[in-house]
Amino acid sequence: MIYVTCGMADSVRGPTLLDLKDLINVDISDVATIFAFKSFGGFIGVILVGLLLDRFQPSAQYLSLFITFFTKTIATSLLPHAPSLMWMQTVEFVFGLCHGSFHSVGNLLIIRIWAGSGQDCSPYVYALHFFYASGALMTPVIAKPFLREESSLNTTLLNGEEMELGVNQTWTIKTLYPLISLIMLLPTPFLLYFFIQDRREEHNFHKRSSKAEVSQQEDTGKFLSKNKTIALMIFAFIFYFTMAGIEHGFRSFTAVFSVNSELSLSRPEAADVLATFYVAFAIIRGLVIPLSTLVSAPTVL
Repeated sequence: MIYVTCGMADSVRGPTLLDLKDLINVDISDVATIFAFKSFGGFIGVILVGLLLDRFQPSAQYLSLFITFFTKTIATSLLPHAPSLMWMQTVEFVFGLCHGSFHSVGNLLIIRIWAGSGQDCSPYVYALHFFYASGALMTPVIAKPFLREESSLNTTLLNGEEMELGVNQTWTIKTLYPLISLIMLLPTPFLLYFFIQDRREEHNFHKRSSKAEVSQQEDTGKFLSKNKTIALMIFAFIFYFTMAGIEHGFRSFTAVFSVNSELSLSRPEAADVLATFYVAFAIIRGLVIPLSTLVSAPTVL
């Protein structure tokens, strides 16, 4: 459920970007900068996780997930209520910082749980990302009733004063984002619960074991050589740099293009177009789960 809500929170900006633009009365090119701030925050978050988390006990992974996910929840709720573009960019940077950290730790935790017990962790990692895609698929559908129609952006004269229609409606994205935040809060206490449980097990293990035994257990594992590690990091950087750019571009601007292109679709119709992207997104991620039980991870890649 955590990754379903995570997918919802991360994907809601695409179908609602035009409505976010209207809230602060800026051009689409200006409000689109929030994606750059979110991505930059994610870059910093991933680096911080890599530098800091190895200094703590494994149970700190649960605590890190709790803190970052809870902060993402608050940032999601605040985004449509930001009074200016600068505040939106700030909120998105914080969201991205926690988003990058959360996914890095989440993947690592799944690997630690299943690979540590001697099982193939690939299906579980792919399942994690399938649930993320499922949440992303739900988002355009859920967002449709909250989106403004083009006619609601027109102005009319009421008692001699110009008044924008639709501004005082209750069901706008100012309601949608907090609703998604409330859904995100539901699984949050479980992360804190697992942190407490894991911390107790670590405490009991350290009481029973000598320092030498603890050190020996922590050092067990198979490591790549330095050159292979560097080569893998370079490949991963190039791969994710190009892949994330394509994927993020489609997710973020499909709805905007559908409205502003010659198609001239309404915003709810554009949300339907975006949903078709997420259908393929979720189906492929779902198919990879059984495929990973038949072939190795490099073959899937």
